[in-house]
Amino acid sequence: MLKLIVITMLFFFQLYFGLCQRLDNFKPLQSQGKIPNDFIQLSSEKYFNEEQKIDKSESSLRVMLRKKYLLQSNFYIEYLLNSGFILFNDTLSNYINGVADNLLKNQPELRKQLRFYTIKSPEVNAFATNKGIIFITVGLLSQIQSEAQLAWILSHEIIHYKYKHNIES
Repeated sequence: MLKLIVITMLFFFQLYFGLCQRLDNFKPLQSQGKIPNDFIQLSSEKYFNEEQKIDKSESSLRVMLRKKYLLQSNFYIEYLLNSGFILFNDTLSNYINGVADNLLKNQPELRKQLRFYTIKSPEVNAFATNKGIIFITVGLLSQIQSEAQLAWILSHEIIHYKYKHNIES
């Protein structure tokens, strides 16, 4: 009998405290405000603008490989930006941009070239593109324990962009 009373009390105790957690009172991550130009400009326009900057004095094979890289990267970035998984002007992206502003306060020209967006993905990842777009996943942000760790990750990705590691590799 005592066992039945204890189990019943535990059941009602759990039921009572389980109702204290309101799962309908949350704010989902979503983009806000003005849509950045990265989302609006067509990838074909971006490609033609960048194609003009290719050094034509290089070997024809190297020029062809650069054009192929630009074409593929432009269309992949457009696909990613239009996937619905990219956040802009949300709480997380604004925080990331604030850390980036602090990191690059002595390099305003470099800061103007960079844009930071958050990807709604559980993957633990961050990557930089040749266009100055740096993506950080929600999964990575959930693993970070301090602003210093975020600053280190951003610095790492900024260096990839600055030294054109994704183009030269």
